Amino acid sequence: MKNLITMLVVALLLGCGVPEKSFAAQTWIMLGDSIMSGVSPSVLNGPPGTSVQMATHIIERDRNIIIRNLSSPGHSLAATDHTGFGNIVPSLSNIGGFWSAYNGIIIQAGTNDFSRSSKWEDEVTSLRLIMNHAKALNKKVLMMNIPYRDDQKVPNALGHVLDTYKFFGYLVCLEYPGTCYYGALDNTTLAVRTPSLYDPAEVAQGKALHLNAAGHAEYARWVKAQAALHNLF
Repeated sequence: MKNLITMLVVALLLGCGVPEKSFAAQTWIMLGDSIMSGVSPSVLNGPPGTSVQMATHIIERDRNIIIRNLSSPGHSLAATDHTGFGNIVPSLSNIGGFWSAYNGIIIQAGTNDFSRSSKWEDEVTSLRLIMNHAKALNKKVLMMNIPYRDDQKVPNALGHVLDTYKFFGYLVCLEYPGTCYYGALDNTTLAVRTPSLYDPAEVAQGKALHLNAAGHAEYARWVKAQAALHNLF
């Protein structure tokens, strides 16, 4: 017995014979607009998407996360067919077949609903469809707030400001405790006008709307922090 104990101690000191604990990788879907996808390099010579930055940061910090990005510039929640993001983005039926292999969704949307003067009621209907789908399958949803925009206080054609869409998105998230977790912007540089995080050409014209590479990196760090806060990954 003494020899066995001695051998185990030696093995530990040499760093061998004791396998490292392994963790199963989580896979998350990203649904959103250009804030998550970035602007295509062919359009405004935009920056790389947040999902790329986020995956890089997570891998660098051994978070063991796989991201499947289904975001794209122009995507919207408030669509007439209420399929999550309507006919311009993957509908719930498109991603439904993948759900068994996914841990959850990171969702960020509302800016295009605001800029297109869509009804907030349509945004709510689509969000509830996504939440109901996630809840039924015991999946998690991390709903990210919307970063600062120069036009956020300018009423759209319906008389709504961006906060209207933020508010109702937040209320929907509260309807699904244990399923939806809200990514608050409090005390972050994305909550206020921070020119260094936005496309310089837009900043020069007084219409900071799209994040630059530094902005996407900051957004990625914020997503990671919120995911950790809610014990998601």
